[in-house]
Amino acid sequence: MRSLTSRIAFLFAGFVIAVSSAYAAQNLQTISVTESNALIQQNKSNNQFSIIDVRTPKEYAQGHLANSKLINFRDNDFETKLNELDKSKTYLIYCRSGGRSGMALTAMERLGFESVYNMDGGFNEWSSAAFPFEK
Repeated sequence: MRSLTSRIAFLFAGFVIAVSSAYAAQNLQTISVTESNALIQQNKSNNQFSIIDVRTPKEYAQGHLANSKLINFRDNDFETKLNELDKSKTYLIYCRSGGRSGMALTAMERLGFESVYNMDGGFNEWSSAAFPFEK
């Protein structure tokens, strides 16, 4: 009986280590608009980096970060669209003020994305800091 208990404990410890390693491999964090701008500049020619705007199409049309892709947080198939993305790429996500992109960060973590940066303060903070955007 003791050896069965030892085996179960050993297997459970292995499972905990595997799960911990999977989460440790993820780089999911919220960064400032200044850090977001630096991240964009560092990755201008990196095809493994993408910017995702999770606002509505109307908000996107009023102004957005260059080369950003719109995936509307309010769409019923939002998580399905996220799940179709390459989870090994690095993403910068943003919304108007940080609420929706914060929830999107949580969804992306749950879906197994490896590297996601959430822009704190969103587009409002970005435009207030006079960083460039397009319409």
